[in-house]
Amino acid sequence: MIPISRTTTKDIYELFELIGIGEEDTDEFVFLTQYGDQYYGDNFAKNIKNYAKRAGGIRARVSPHTFRHYFAVKFLRNGGDAFALMNILGHSDISMTQKYVKYANSEVSEIHDKASPVESLVTNNRVRKGKVKFR
Repeated sequence: MIPISRTTTKDIYELFELIGIGEEDTDEFVFLTQYGDQYYGDNFAKNIKNYAKRAGGIRARVSPHTFRHYFAVKFLRNGGDAFALMNILGHSDISMTQKYVKYANSEVSEIHDKASPVESLVTNNRVRKGKVKFR
């Protein structure tokens, strides 16, 4: 079981309507390729890497694991419970989840000052031809 928000649930039902999946359909897979085949995790990983490459200027690592890490930290910073996160991520014990708790509780403003794209733009004044260049 995977908990999802009301917004995500609504969006999934809209997707079902768009692609013609009704409540009576019992297909095992929600997300399919453009050809109607099962969408495997490695396909997702390859696609997001390709999207990042085409977008250009993205220096951060882009992977499903990066999104998982981002979710975990944001969940905790927004008041989520570490034990709930442990269950959502499928960890067998809390020790795996503790790294996210430690990171989420670190000095947020210090991290923000170092990583802020806005500060980087302002201090380096590297905006040319409508494209943004990051350090």
